[in-house]
Amino acid sequence: MSWGLSADEVAQQLIDRGLERDPARAKARGAAMWRSVAQALRRLIVGSPRILFVVGAGNSDQDDAVQGDAVLSFPAANRLIVGATGTSGQATSFTVTGRNVDVYAQGEAVRLRWPGDMVVHSSGTSMSAPLVARAAAQIIATNPRLGAAQVRTGLLATATPGEGGLRLLHPGATVAWAKTH
Repeated sequence: MSWGLSADEVAQQLIDRGLERDPARAKARGAAMWRSVAQALRRLIVGSPRILFVVGAGNSDQDDAVQGDAVLSFPAANRLIVGATGTSGQATSFTVTGRNVDVYAQGEAVRLRWPGDMVVHSSGTSMSAPLVARAAAQIIATNPRLGAAQVRTGLLATATPGEGGLRLLHPGATVAWAKTH
């Protein structure tokens, strides 16, 4: 899941869609709407401790402190924020980075199959997050007794160190970890 709108972006959309003309009023409404979404997401995530929420960090090439994403605004043991790397294992030029991004996975030029067996390449944290969700599913398939927080711990414990302190997803290591826990 991805909730990449900041309060300022909500305000701008209110203006762009003709729902507000006054920038100050749009800013106030945007902030109120953002707070409402952030509170609802926090209640959902924190109130569902048995579910692991794997969230794309976003594609704004900003630090997560600047991004202001609703899901990045609170801690949760059952939430994993995923950034994107290229094939080199370095953060892409578009991914959100920062202290709240938990793990990184390939998100640049990811090969996909579209209907009609057409092969395309796409980029974004919406490409990297499913790779992490898949690794989480493999952990659960290997050891179904593990809960969401334990699966998160396994993904982080098995991540390999990357450039600049990035934690890079290591799917093979996650399965081995699950067998011993």
